[in-house]
Amino acid sequence: MAIESSENQSDLEDEALAWIVRLRSGSATGADREAFAHWCARSPDHRRAAAQAEALWSDIGRTEAAAGRRLDVVAGRRRPGSRSGGLSRRRLLAGGIAAAAAVAVVGGGALDMFGPAGDYRTATGERRAIPLPDGSEVWLNTRSALSVAIGGDRRHVRLLEGEALFRVAADPSRPFVVDCGACTVQALGTLFSLRRFERGPVGAEVVVAEGRVRVGAGSEAGRQVEAVRDQIVRIPADGGLPARADADAAAKIAWHRGKLIFNRRPLAEVLDEVGRYVPERFVVLTDDIEALRVTGVFDLERPDTLLSAMERILPIRTTRLPYLTIIS
Repeated sequence: MAIESSENQSDLEDEALAWIVRLRSGSATGADREAFAHWCARSPDHRRAAAQAEALWSDIGRTEAAAGRRLDVVAGRRRPGSRSGGLSRRRLLAGGIAAAAAVAVVGGGALDMFGPAGDYRTATGERRAIPLPDGSEVWLNTRSALSVAIGGDRRHVRLLEGEALFRVAADPSRPFVVDCGACTVQALGTLFSLRRFERGPVGAEVVVAEGRVRVGAGSEAGRQVEAVRDQIVRIPADGGLPARADADAAAKIAWHRGKLIFNRRPLAEVLDEVGRYVPERFVVLTDDIEALRVTGVFDLERPDTLLSAMERILPIRTTRLPYLTIIS
């Protein structure tokens, strides 16, 4: 499929957004993905436009401008290689459901298909239990990837993306070390989770449910902390010192039992969390609604009921489009 050249960066950004819509439509082919890769490789401007489009797509609901522009593209304002007009944001919100049906927002960014593969990987909403050759176990959360190197005197795991829970088999002669880029975690006979974040002030988060771990964000002793049961360690994305605090570990790792547990969490945070498990995105129309507090236990085996449950306990109304939910 040939794509016409664009005259300026704005046109390139629109084309990149349209590529994202097509690749997440549920009907994209291998040829489409290959064509997009070639499109990105045409110039640094094309690659820059693709990165900016991914960021804009991921930020839906965080700013009115991002939501408006993305909804315009969802509604068919731009197709790859096309410069024709289309539906406005107002028209889409008023009922452009048929246009929105073309969109399937799967995963955590349009370029997910080019992300790290790893030895094990999960799709959106998928959770997997993985036995390791040393007798340890790993539960891989939604949209996550893991590489494993266990053999000889080495037990090394790398979390490439997402979140994992580890139950480590005792073996004093072979330390069990998990690396996620922002930090390394050495298990000292334990059950703990590690999550890495792609954006925001926190680079990684370690939750200890049993035993003890040593978390390091660098080689200096002052940048290493130990944590025990019901403690959490957050590693700043800017390379700052790890910070330890108390936490309800059972609630934090309830996802591996198919539950999400919230205790007076702002709706905006809850939607961010729920969004990891469902192939849809959320637009919240006011800051007051984002600040509403949510308390409850939600079943990940029935993710379609999460918003319905919140609608019953909060003064909100949801408008559902295919792969897009507007909350007012």
